[in-house]
Amino acid sequence: MWPNSAGKGTSEYIERASSKLDRGLFEKELRAFAGEQWGSKLDATHVQVLFDISDEHLRQVDAVYSIKRAKLLQDWNHRGRLTATTNSKLAALRKVLKKSAENQHWPITALFAESVHGRLVLLQKELDHEIAQIKQHQQASKTMLEALSLKTLRHDYIAELHNYVAHVAFPSCPKKEQNTLIAGTMCAAKEYTSIEQAEDVLERIPMAVSRAGKHIDKEIRSCGEFPVFRTRPKKDIDL
Repeated sequence: MWPNSAGKGTSEYIERASSKLDRGLFEKELRAFAGEQWGSKLDATHVQVLFDISDEHLRQVDAVYSIKRAKLLQDWNHRGRLTATTNSKLAALRKVLKKSAENQHWPITALFAESVHGRLVLLQKELDHEIAQIKQHQQASKTMLEALSLKTLRHDYIAELHNYVAHVAFPSCPKKEQNTLIAGTMCAAKEYTSIEQAEDVLERIPMAVSRAGKHIDKEIRSCGEFPVFRTRPKKDIDL
């Protein structure tokens, strides 16, 4: 749990974003695109996982539009300067109090200075802990923000769909059938405009999957981390 003073970061924007994707309509359009033969192969778990992947993707897209990047970065920088100023002022105050506490010429004043100095030391420990958490939160938010772009999100979305369809749900099916399900999912998630859907969207999938795969490989090489793909519904459902 991050401290309240950390404020709203990238993950918080995503958590509070909305995809406005209707579960019932998504399934209806997915099955209609897949056709009777393919639609019969899709059980409740398949549909739910594909919906969860799409819903999360659309929430991230919504977050991209809601985050005011320039202002957020400026706010982080301003907070950093205020943090440094606060620590500097507190350090100077503790130094003055410590000096007064050691001055036995004014014993009553020294007693007060010692009391306040002790409280400031405790406050500084709490503040140091809070600032450390804020820095971790900001670094995590900054990393996510740098990766949060519409182009990157689309690659991630297609890669996760392909991973689930081709490697988890239907690994033995022909590529054409796998691509049909990926295209149907993207259409049901409104990833294609009505004009694009009127064309043969299936022709777009092989190139889209290839580009997504190259993007993931590049991310692995640059970050050294493998992506975590969804393999089951986000929430328990009645099957």
